[in-house]
Amino acid sequence: MSTWIKMRVDLADDPSVVQIAAMLGVDEDLVVGKLHRLWAWADRQTTDGKAAGITGAWIDRYVYQPGFAEAMVAAGWLKITDSGVSFPNFDRHNGDSTKKRMEAAERKRLSREKCDTVTKMSQPECDTVTKKCDQRREEKNREEKKETPTTPQGGPDGFEEFWQAFPRRRRVDKGECWKIWRTKNLDAQAASVMAGLESWKRSKDWTKDGGDFTPEPAKWLRRDRWLNPPEGAGTVAKTTIVKASDHDQAWFKAWWRGLGATEREAWAKERNLTAGIVDQEINQLRVRAEWVGGAA
Repeated sequence: MSTWIKMRVDLADDPSVVQIAAMLGVDEDLVVGKLHRLWAWADRQTTDGKAAGITGAWIDRYVYQPGFAEAMVAAGWLKITDSGVSFPNFDRHNGDSTKKRMEAAERKRLSREKCDTVTKMSQPECDTVTKKCDQRREEKNREEKKETPTTPQGGPDGFEEFWQAFPRRRRVDKGECWKIWRTKNLDAQAASVMAGLESWKRSKDWTKDGGDFTPEPAKWLRRDRWLNPPEGAGTVAKTTIVKASDHDQAWFKAWWRGLGATEREAWAKERNLTAGIVDQEINQLRVRAEWVGGAA
C-alpha cells in the first residue's frame, strides 16, 4: 500500500474548492485539508475509488464537517448511490499502478537531468544507471514487505474472532487493527474484549442511524473501549461471571466494568467498601475470591 497521494500545489485555488468552501461557509485551506483526509482514506481502503456501504452522513462525520459530502457531489467530485459512494476519475490520480507510473517517470526525468548537467553520460549509459537504480529500489521494497507483519487470515486466534464479530460495514484497515491487537497482547484478554464488544453492539450509540456512529475497530481497540461498556450492559456481564464459577480476574474485571456508576457504588457499599477501592484492586491485578463468589 502506498503512503502518499497526488495533490496539486494550487488545489486551494481550484474553482471546485472555492465552490465547496462557499457552500459550507469555510475557507479554502480548510476544504483542502478535509479533501486530503478523505482522499487518503479512499486510497487506503479502495482499489478503484468505489466504497460500498459508505454514506454521505459517514463522510461528513469522518471529516468533521456537516454537508461536506453534498458539497463534493455538487462540485462533481463525489457520487452517492444506494449501494455506496465513488470518487470520479480516481484511477487517473491514485491507485498503485498510477503511482508507479508517476514515480518511474519522475525518476527517469531526474536521471536525465543528472546525465545532462553533471556526469555528461551518453543516453545509453544514463538508461543503464536508471535501470540499476530501479532494480535496487525494487529489491528494497521486497525486503520491506518481508519485514511487514501480515494480518492473520483465519484460525482460532482471538483477533480473527474479534474481526468477524465486529459490524461488517465498519471493518476497515485490518492490518492496523491487527498491529494494535498484537501490541496490546489482547489474545490474553480476548474474553474481556469480546464481552465488551457484544455489549457495544447492542448499544443505542451503535444501532442508531443504521450504525453510522459505530467507530472503526482500530479506533475502538486503541482507546480500550471494551473496558467501558455502555450504560445498561452490566446485566449481560454479570450473568457471565456467575456462570464462570471460578476466580478468574479477567472475568471479574469485565463484569465490574460493565456496571454503571450507581450499581458499582451499591455493590461496594454492601461489602463496606467503595467503588474506588475495588477499582484500585483491579488495576493492581488483585481480585478477592469472595468478590467473585458474591458478584451475584
